[in-house]
Amino acid sequence: MSDALLKACEQMIRPIRMPRDRAADLAQFWSAAPVIEVLPGTVLLREGDPGDSILFVMNGSVKVTVKGSSGQDVEAAILQSPMLLGATGVMDGKQRTSTCTVDEAATVLRMRRPVFMAAASRATPEAEAIRQLLLIIMHSQLLRATDQLRDALTSAPA
Repeated sequence: MSDALLKACEQMIRPIRMPRDRAADLAQFWSAAPVIEVLPGTVLLREGDPGDSILFVMNGSVKVTVKGSSGQDVEAAILQSPMLLGATGVMDGKQRTSTCTVDEAATVLRMRRPVFMAAASRATPEAEAIRQLLLIIMHSQLLRATDQLRDALTSAPA
């Protein structure tokens, strides 16, 4: 496991409610994934594509867009590393819900769905750590979506 990978895992869990000692377990989980150096403008995930992999963006930034009602790309967010992308798609195998494009050069680890599902289902500290992280991330996303829906419903004219 590289020092850069461990540092990225430590940075990712720092702002969330996850024990700091889990960073080494996460780094071990990702250590076998291929490392890809990605240039700005590269599409990592495309809306509508199958959820066939999960990505760990160790450094760099990513622009997230979704298709608007008239088919145009609408910027939803610019995310700063470290981050996981494609977690929902890799869990259910369904279509991607957004397009993620590298905004600033990035180092990315990619794990294909069959490899991820097999590794995450094991009874190991590494698998437990990734499951815990995914639960925290998905819970946070659900809370944000609920807040956005509430804001949209309460600000709409009656």
